Amino acid sequence: MPSAGWARQLRELREKEHLRREDLAELARVSPGTIKAYELGLRSPSRQFLVAILGALKADLHTRTEVLIGAGFAADSQTPAERLKNSWFTLDEAVQAVDRSPFPAHVSNEVLDVLFANSLMQRVWEADYSQPPRSAFERNFLSVLSHPHVATRLLNWEEALTEVLSMLRWSPTGPRVGRVLRVQARNVDRLATRHRRSITTSCGRGNDGRTTHQDRRRVEPD
Repeated sequence: MPSAGWARQLRELREKEHLRREDLAELARVSPGTIKAYELGLRSPSRQFLVAILGALKADLHTRTEVLIGAGFAADSQTPAERLKNSWFTLDEAVQAVDRSPFPAHVSNEVLDVLFANSLMQRVWEADYSQPPRSAFERNFLSVLSHPHVATRLLNWEEALTEVLSMLRWSPTGPRVGRVLRVQARNVDRLATRHRRSITTSCGRGNDGRTTHQDRRRVEPD
């Protein structure tokens, strides 16, 4: 039987976005009465309407899955990248796709320098990419992950960090990768100790200020 928790999550998502029911109804193209009935648990939603509402609320993939399952529906079976006929992007295509994404997302090169981050990802990182970087490694993804405020906002921070380190160790780019790893090693070790307990035991959701490191989009090499 569907859980009533999905209705509460919808209301929390709307309030987090500072939207009135009328505003959300207009964005999702449903009636305000429908929004109210869903939030109060008075009506079972159709999947079509629920997906439209979640899209209007820009719900992250983790929360979207929770709400869909809670309302008695199957979760989205594939990530956005997996739904594409060709998962390879040119750089321009990757930037455009990430900019349109309703989730925090970014584009990196082969040594994980961040080439572009959408506005949602910049909010997670507390970064302003309209300004020039202060150092050569400030916009490397490993450097970004090593910041304490980023670690506390990523639900699976240790998993993301492990994956990034693994990618860099096996990268064919040689000395540059070695420099990145040496520069960040001490910060990473210290943060792993400091945040291990809070990160591994927390169950926060992306829309309350935390997100998850998700599947990477691949950029076609030149």
